[in-house]
Amino acid sequence: MSLSRNAKESIKVAGALVIAYGIALSLNWDKPYWAGFAVAVCSQINLGQSLSRVLMRVFGTLLALLAAWIIFAVFPQDRWLFMVSLSLWIGACIYFLQRSRYEYFWIVSAFVTLVLWNATGGDFTLSFEKGIFRIQETVLGVVVYSLVAVLIWPNRSRGELDTASTTLAAAQHRFGTRCFAQLYSQEKAKDLSQHRLEILQADTRLRTAVDDASFDSYEIWECRRQWRHYGHRATAVTQALLKLDESLALSKPLRVASFFKNLEDLIEELNRRLTQLQLYFSEGKTVEIPIKNKLELQLDRVKTLSTFDAAALTVTYQKLRELELKTRSLVTSVQDIHTFGHSYLDYPSEVKTRWLDILMPDPDRIASVLRVVVAIWIAYLAYIFVPDMIGGLLVVTLTGVLGSLLSTSPMTSLSTTCLYTVTACIISAPFYFFLLPKLSSYYMLGSFIFIFFFGVSFITLEFFEDQPLVRMVMLLFPNNVFNLTNTQTYDFINYANLLFSVPIIFAILAISKNIPFSLRPENKFKQTIKRFFHSAAYLISTGAFKNNKKSLFFHRLISMYHINIVITTPKNIQYWRSGLDITDRKGISEIQLRKITKLVILASNQIKILYKIDNMKNPLNPPRKITQEVLKWRSATRKLLLYLSGYKHNIDFETLEEKNKELFKKEIFDTNQLIPKEKDTLPTEEEIVKFLYFLGVSTYINSYLTEFFNTMKTIDWRRFCENRLL
Repeated sequence: MSLSRNAKESIKVAGALVIAYGIALSLNWDKPYWAGFAVAVCSQINLGQSLSRVLMRVFGTLLALLAAWIIFAVFPQDRWLFMVSLSLWIGACIYFLQRSRYEYFWIVSAFVTLVLWNATGGDFTLSFEKGIFRIQETVLGVVVYSLVAVLIWPNRSRGELDTASTTLAAAQHRFGTRCFAQLYSQEKAKDLSQHRLEILQADTRLRTAVDDASFDSYEIWECRRQWRHYGHRATAVTQALLKLDESLALSKPLRVASFFKNLEDLIEELNRRLTQLQLYFSEGKTVEIPIKNKLELQLDRVKTLSTFDAAALTVTYQKLRELELKTRSLVTSVQDIHTFGHSYLDYPSEVKTRWLDILMPDPDRIASVLRVVVAIWIAYLAYIFVPDMIGGLLVVTLTGVLGSLLSTSPMTSLSTTCLYTVTACIISAPFYFFLLPKLSSYYMLGSFIFIFFFGVSFITLEFFEDQPLVRMVMLLFPNNVFNLTNTQTYDFINYANLLFSVPIIFAILAISKNIPFSLRPENKFKQTIKRFFHSAAYLISTGAFKNNKKSLFFHRLISMYHINIVITTPKNIQYWRSGLDITDRKGISEIQLRKITKLVILASNQIKILYKIDNMKNPLNPPRKITQEVLKWRSATRKLLLYLSGYKHNIDFETLEEKNKELFKKEIFDTNQLIPKEKDTLPTEEEIVKFLYFLGVSTYINSYLTEFFNTMKTIDWRRFCENRLL
């Protein structure tokens, strides 16, 4: 009889716990359950995730102990300065974990400091000894589980990586084929929403598989830089395909292909590249060197179009050129995987962007820091000023630990998590009081540990596989209740303190969850939209200035903050939308919700493109008359964006809409007048295309904002965001 994956994983977890406890008890260590904690937390579905957690657990513990020893040594007598410094450290860890690839490292760095404080009982003279024990037992737990995970039914990630690569290559090929077919059609572009979702999910799956396989597959580890670079290039191609589809979706029924030179050659080459990538991952066939192909506009034909159509056509032209460049770099990255090439060195921005994303100020991340720190301070003040408070210092510690874990998933229901935590404590009680005292040897104790944790792990994997926090809680708290040592005592008071501490901890977390503002998905959904429009208004208004102000550090920092808001909005708005209760939603329909989400994501893409245009090394330089019209458009669009962001001022939308059309009044636009003549020279094709591209982006922004404005008028935001009983 073959065992299921969940059964195998549960056997591995239970077996690793038995071995870890056996070694710790035989060495008579002080806190054997710390080794059990390490096993429970590091156990993941696949080997790559488990090994990555093992490394982050060890290094996070070392950093946390170093930070704790410094704080304990500097403020041994002043409890207020001690708490301030501890809060700063915890806050820094919470801030970094929310964007870092190694979020578990920062979680460990935060909560191990609190655990060490609790282990000393406030006596900092014991901190070094307790810290050494913590390191020993953590290393024991992670080493034992690593060996078990590697030697017994290793669930390696290489197969998942191959599947994810094949799936994404096939999805990109299908999506590209549909987009290319629309270039030759005069009908309105078809809606590819379902296919967009498919390609985005495949892209996310690939990035996760690359990270996991880098830890548990030696051949992937050896070329991990090439694989990660391939992941970045695959994402770039995905985004280029989505932008091409977006440009076609809003174009008028033009036969786009008739306005390009050598379009057939480009489409043939793009299809060849995407087909080769699909066959490479599915059948192992080789990938040929990509042929560079340059697409050109037929400017004579473009001049016969209205300004609106010329601008829309230019956007499609730019997206095709971008797709050609991205697919070429993608093929090169695939070739580098086997040749150990170094094309990733040509993209240093991949590293810079990650660090910028981690360090850039973000209101949501700052709010998460405040919630965790406020929760710790509430618990600490209660510990100081409430005589004989239930749980004592344990409440402060667990408040910080659970607050740190919940900061990674702010939509997690506190009531549900509290229920499972209490359930784990209650289920453990009969075994703790009635069974453990009767176990006379470690053979009997080990059998109990194996059976109990196998059952807990198997049940949580069967019913809560998509809720890792529930599984972690159900594995961790029984370890805390049992508190196995060689001098085992069975104290009802300690158990009662732990049990009744849990509701107090979650009550504190519930209070802090509304600081500085509510975390209800409805409120966060609306707030994300308002913040996006406010940042977009700033970027559009400042993009017109070409003076030295843009070189000032402060101005650049503010611009980076706002573009970071615009970049993160698509991910954030989909995250909060997924948390909305479908059965109890009022004031907005599912169609309206889906439409608003789509419009904000599309507008975000165009604002990012406009920001790049405004920051080009060779800025746009149209005649003064056109420049004035551009400034009018920016001013009118800024007013509308501020209105949509929640600024309470009167706005005449019809007048603004009329101003937004100023750039497109002429039926025929003379492209030779776009760029001022210098020394009797005519504007180059690149200069003409550059300005038409700007016009096309502004066209899309106008269209999205108009549709969003009309949709907003039909939504009752007050009912949508009103407080309701949970």
